Amino acid sequence: MQICRLCLKPKELKDSHIISEFLYGSIYDDKHRMMLLDLSKKTNKRNKIILQTGVREKLLCGECEEKLSKWETYASKIIFHNVPKSPNDLNNIAVWSGIDYKTFKLFQLSLLWRAGISNLPEFKQVKLGPHEEKIRVMLYDENPGKAYEYGCAITRSKELPEIFTKLIMAPEMIRKINGHRCVRFVINGMFWIYFISSHTKQLELKEVFLSEDGDLKVFWDYNMSFNFFKRLAIECEEVLFLTQKTSH
Repeated sequence: MQICRLCLKPKELKDSHIISEFLYGSIYDDKHRMMLLDLSKKTNKRNKIILQTGVREKLLCGECEEKLSKWETYASKIIFHNVPKSPNDLNNIAVWSGIDYKTFKLFQLSLLWRAGISNLPEFKQVKLGPHEEKIRVMLYDENPGKAYEYGCAITRSKELPEIFTKLIMAPEMIRKINGHRCVRFVINGMFWIYFISSHTKQLELKEVFLSEDGDLKVFWDYNMSFNFFKRLAIECEEVLFLTQKTSH
C-alpha cells in the first residue's frame, strides 16, 4: 500500500495522468500513438519516444481518480465542443459562457496540482511550495475557491499554424506578471497561465479568470504566442516533422 497524494490514505495507487488524457486527443495518430520529444538536449540528436498514452505516474487511489474523472469529463465537453472559434469584440476577446464554475475550476486546479506534485522530469519546473497543500485541500473538499484564487488566464493565437495546435509541452515557471509567480502550460496551441500567489485578490488582471457566473474570457494574442512558437521551431527544427508524423 502507498499513500494517495489527494486523500492521504494508504491505498493501492493507479497510474494517474498528469495532464488529462482527453487533452492528448488531437495529438494521437491513427494507432493511438504520439511522439514525446526531449527538447532539453543541446545536441543535434533529439530523444524520441513513441507513447501509446499520455504520461502517467502512480499518484492517486481509485476513488480519487474517479473524483478527478468527473471534472475531466465535463471539461472535455467545454474545451472541444464549446470553444469560440473567433473573438466577438474589438478587443480580440472571445468568451466561453454558461460554464459550471465549480466543476471547471476544480479541473483547472487539478491540472496545476498534479504537475506540481509529479516526480517526473517533464514537470520538474513546476514548484508550488506551500500552495501545493492549499490546492490539495481545495480539491479534496471540492472547494473551487474564489475566482481570483489560483486563477488561470487562457490565450491563443488566431494565426497559429494548425500543426502547433497538436502540441503539448511540459509546463514551466515563468517570470512574474504584476508581481505574481506563474506557471505556463502549452496545450493544443493555447497558453494556460496560472497565477500562483496568496494575494491575487488585488490583481488587476483577475477579470481574465473564469468568473463565478460561468464566463471565461479567451484572449486572441497576435504576438506573444506566435513568437513563442516561432522560437520553438528555430530551436528544434525537427519538431514540425515529428508532429506531422504523429498526426498521420
